[in-house]
Amino acid sequence: MANLREQDGYDPPIQAFDGDVPESPSQDQRRHNQIEAFKQVFGRDPSSAADWETAAALDSQTYDSKFNGAKSEIRVVRIRPVPGQGVVRVSQWIEQRDVTSSLTGNRDLGNNRGADQHFDPEDTKVTTYIDYENGLVILRQNPSVEETPTGAPGTVKVGTPKGSVTQLADGSVRIKYDAGNPFAPSITADTNGPFAGHTITVKGDLVFTPGPEGVHVNGTRTDYPSLEAYQDFPGGSTRTLLIDPAQSTSSVGPMFNLPFHHDVGPLGGRAFAPFDSGGWNLKYDVPAPLPATEFGPVTRAPSNPPLPSGVEVPA
Repeated sequence: MANLREQDGYDPPIQAFDGDVPESPSQDQRRHNQIEAFKQVFGRDPSSAADWETAAALDSQTYDSKFNGAKSEIRVVRIRPVPGQGVVRVSQWIEQRDVTSSLTGNRDLGNNRGADQHFDPEDTKVTTYIDYENGLVILRQNPSVEETPTGAPGTVKVGTPKGSVTQLADGSVRIKYDAGNPFAPSITADTNGPFAGHTITVKGDLVFTPGPEGVHVNGTRTDYPSLEAYQDFPGGSTRTLLIDPAQSTSSVGPMFNLPFHHDVGPLGGRAFAPFDSGGWNLKYDVPAPLPATEFGPVTRAPSNPPLPSGVEVPA
């Protein structure tokens, strides 16, 4: 993990992507940034292992030099806690070192790694956390880095992820997400443009259902990039929920695989049923979809189910 404080017997080392301890910012500064990011949402310092995992994901400052100090874009939604389910961590990452990722033909740097149960939340393209202990869903898009003609890190840009969250009474969470490459032409992400229905973005619709043995994952997502999901329990154990490799290992994988989708989990899209008919249309007296909550900024975290007017979620 990338959190930096020993709590509840959990003392992970800081991770750098080249295997070395980063020189700047210092470990103390990174720990400070994580504390401040957590306090901004919860109004207190992190203390438990779950707190520190969430603090690392909420810290928008990047630490790999290839990002040149650019910050990640982070959006959140508050949910009802489900004590005992810990933290679910989902990474969508590019296994190759570099890929041709847009119609421009430019090459972007990938994450250059395989599946990693201890992935750093910034060593992905899109990171999603469900903190069931504190009641928070995090959607994080990390900066994209263009490759120079010599193969070095070049220009850095950051996109803003979009999506929504819906939660059932049993604690199941449905997350819709969409994150586009900031270097790609805007038409590739335009849902009303020439790529309507097949936009070239990282997107999906996933359902996370807690149970006695942990969370199960179902839904649908784009054929690219690779996806890994893990669940960290309060007792310290970690369970692998899903490893779903990209459909292509080619360097042009993003262009030719992002427009298409596939089901994941034994239920696939059938997991959407209770969300699509769990509400009620009073006007027509028929079932209706449950209301979804759009992701919002950490400074004004929205809630699902939405809170009554004038009521706030306790910090």
